[in-house]
Amino acid sequence: MTNEINKKMTVQSGFKTIGCQLCTAFATFFASTAIGMAILAIGRKIFLETFGPTAIQQISELEKITFIQTSLLFDAKFSSTIFLPVLISGILLFIPRLKKYYPKTTCIFSYAGIMLVLGLTVVQHYYYDTYKQAINTFIFSLFKEDPGAVLFTIIKDYPVLPALFLIILFLLVYYPVFKYVTAFFNWVFNGIFRKFDKTGIVLFLILQVFLTVFILRGSLTTFPLRQDNLNVSRNTIINIATGNGPAHFYWAYKWHKKEGQKPFVSARDLVMSYLNNGMETTTDNLTAPLTVKIPENEFLDKNKPDVVVAIMESMSTHMLLLDNPRIGVDVYGSFRQHAESDFLFLNFLSEGNGTSDTLMRLFTGAPDMNLSTSSNYDKKFFLNTVRPFREHGYHVIFITSGRSSWRNIGNFLTAQGVDEIIDENGIRELFPEATSGTWGIDDEYLFKTAYRTLTRKHDKPLLIFMLTITNHPPYRVPDNVTPQTIPLPKEILQRFPYDNTETIFATFRYANNSLGNFISEVKNNPRMAEKTFIAATGDHNLRGIGYSNRVDEVILGHSVPFYIYMPKAYQKATGVSYDYHRFGSHKDVMSTLAKHALSGGKMLTTGCDMLSDTDICNYPFSYNDEVGIYKKNSSYMIRNSNSEEYIACFIRNPEISYKNVLLNTPRITGLQADPSKFSNTEELCNDIESYDQLVHDIYHYNITLKDREISR
Repeated sequence: MTNEINKKMTVQSGFKTIGCQLCTAFATFFASTAIGMAILAIGRKIFLETFGPTAIQQISELEKITFIQTSLLFDAKFSSTIFLPVLISGILLFIPRLKKYYPKTTCIFSYAGIMLVLGLTVVQHYYYDTYKQAINTFIFSLFKEDPGAVLFTIIKDYPVLPALFLIILFLLVYYPVFKYVTAFFNWVFNGIFRKFDKTGIVLFLILQVFLTVFILRGSLTTFPLRQDNLNVSRNTIINIATGNGPAHFYWAYKWHKKEGQKPFVSARDLVMSYLNNGMETTTDNLTAPLTVKIPENEFLDKNKPDVVVAIMESMSTHMLLLDNPRIGVDVYGSFRQHAESDFLFLNFLSEGNGTSDTLMRLFTGAPDMNLSTSSNYDKKFFLNTVRPFREHGYHVIFITSGRSSWRNIGNFLTAQGVDEIIDENGIRELFPEATSGTWGIDDEYLFKTAYRTLTRKHDKPLLIFMLTITNHPPYRVPDNVTPQTIPLPKEILQRFPYDNTETIFATFRYANNSLGNFISEVKNNPRMAEKTFIAATGDHNLRGIGYSNRVDEVILGHSVPFYIYMPKAYQKATGVSYDYHRFGSHKDVMSTLAKHALSGGKMLTTGCDMLSDTDICNYPFSYNDEVGIYKKNSSYMIRNSNSEEYIACFIRNPEISYKNVLLNTPRITGLQADPSKFSNTEELCNDIESYDQLVHDIYHYNITLKDREISR
């Protein structure tokens, strides 16, 4: 009996010892994390007092609360991440012969962590002082410069010696601070620990694990705290201050690693690339093969239209083709009436295959989805599509349902010439009742914001870009929308890799309905209806539809619609010619709008005018990063008829083992292929491959230029 009692007491004692050791490890970890958070908070206060002394007073109470909450979460996340080795060192407590090294090991890791926190906080402060931006990928380009010159510049321009003195002084006093704070946390944790029985101890340890996971994630929602959460206000200083030095450095490093190695393209290389596309020029005139004259037009000189371009999340031609109101499948919603009465192209390809990829290409022609987060984001590119509109006096606005900090899109677009950016914070200011999903504000409020922007007084004509977000996984519709029943065959439903197929279709219809309502609102306003262009296209096909077993639809997998509303007076003044069956791609969007909205001047483009049958185009290709389509022996924009032959070439498409396929079928089936007409005849794709190479060469040449201002 006595032996059993002793045995039980030994087990309980062992359990309490393990629990006590775990408490010690967590207490030491939380102590270091708390010190790190304190330094980050002090650094933020100094940052704001130096660069934005009135910034806090300029934001609303709601923004202040969000700023404080998000800042604390960022500090907890990155401080805990840096001091995670302190927690891992707790393993030593369970190894008898190594237990004695635990205090010294945790002290070393804590010292290393605090040096990192302090150092990056100082770097962030002076980096902003120099570049007026948070730490970004450009910081890594400094390592490519002459080390001696960089060091000399730093010593000359910054208070290096006083800063080093203060850092050394802090490190000298850090040990007693670390010791005191750690002792305090241990006293608190072990004091709580001693009051619990076995069940209480287990729950207390679980709570510590939960708290650790929470602060490492910074969030209890679907996504961990990340760079997208920076934008808590329309005040840039506040948004930058929401993060901290370690956070900004980590994001910069992450995007820097994604940039990868890019080939060097010289001026001579670019001349040869033009030549491979049938265009002759010299190294002194590298933009000549891209230069297109915009015709003088007296009507346009006197009537500059406002132009709206809606970039619709996952607006897929494939999904539109499943529309069949006769059996209850309505995917157009209120957009249907406009699709039927205005210009709509369905033989149309997205140039990129992701949102960021498409945005980079639409704005700059750059085949680099990470451009906005790279050190090249603020260079001026040959194929900048905003430039010709700005040269004609346009005020350019970008409205997004998400955050302008997403992939640094706000800074990127500003550098490319966008004058004003309205993101989810701005939308919510206008519409506090706006509903939202995982990725941002619901589409109806984005379009309401665009309409309000159009109606406000403006002396300059407007070019407004919009980026919608609702039609993005995880799919959902606002509470006031009822998902429709979809009577589709089982073999079609099985191609969607989601369980909630009804919600997918309802979300798609909701997005189209929001677009349609916006167009109706513009058309119902007499002044706006007569002087506003509206264009809409998808950023890419709907994600997840498999094409590996449907070789006939592999091109359709890159297809998005292109819609244009143009007032009748502008159609007449610019000589519109519309062919519903015409082929095209994203490179033609802004070229088409410019030709019918602007008068005189020049633009640099590889795009074609989709509303002209006389406009000779130097690069008559329907082009996607993975597939390109061209018409045999033609320098005109692609058209579709029974008597013409088109070749679709697969450039880098992982879902197809063929080189090309002959397309000689009419109408919308121009994007669907006959399986018997696939081949591996390489010479048929020389033109498309040469154009694809040119697109990459133009971009890679642009980024080699040291001057960030590209002259024409």
